[in-house]
Amino acid sequence: MRKAIDLLQGYFHGKMVFSRMMWTDPIGVESDKFLNCLAMVNTPLPLDTIAHFLDDIEASLHSTKEEHRQSIVKIDIDIIKYGHDRHHEKDWSRPYINTLYQELLCL
Repeated sequence: MRKAIDLLQGYFHGKMVFSRMMWTDPIGVESDKFLNCLAMVNTPLPLDTIAHFLDDIEASLHSTKEEHRQSIVKIDIDIIKYGHDRHHEKDWSRPYINTLYQELLCL
């Protein structure tokens, strides 16, 4: 997680704000707990540019889409909100997302 945060900070030139990290139980897969964190940044970059960069970070941390399909998740960085548009709608029903998001808005 720390390496992903460092890479994100470098890409966005230190302008990101991060929530606290929270351990959560897996949902729908057999796995150890997951460490979760949310980040927020204001950027003029288009969504597809950011998504491509996040894929590059995952690859640099040796986390592949194939592993994700097999429920092996080393790191998973998703865009859950861009502007006023929410993405990964099912994730918004997870209590930890709402908790961390509300905390992030207060920072």
